[in-house]
Amino acid sequence: METAALRELKERFARSFMDVLALRLLEREGTWGYRLASRIEETYGVRVGPSVIYPLLRDLEERGLVEGREERIGGRRRRIYEVTERGREFLEEYRELLRRQLDSSDLIP
Repeated sequence: METAALRELKERFARSFMDVLALRLLEREGTWGYRLASRIEETYGVRVGPSVIYPLLRDLEERGLVEGREERIGGRRRRIYEVTERGREFLEEYRELLRRQLDSSDLIP
């Protein structure tokens, strides 16, 4: 059973690293904004609305971490986002930083 403290920590982490969480999900499968927001909620338990997800995706695209392309899906036009090589490098740097931080004896009391 998840404690209230753990839920709070998970939400704080998700909100602080929303760009990384979005990249991790997009790394698995390219998708459009609404679907990505739904997956963030399913995976991390954090509700993300349009006022957060679309500016985030635009920012990721401007930084060259994702690339968007227009596609028709189910008769609707969608902008599908996929992680670029630069985005994969960014994620690898993030993973390496986490490994170093978690291995650091400074973090353990």
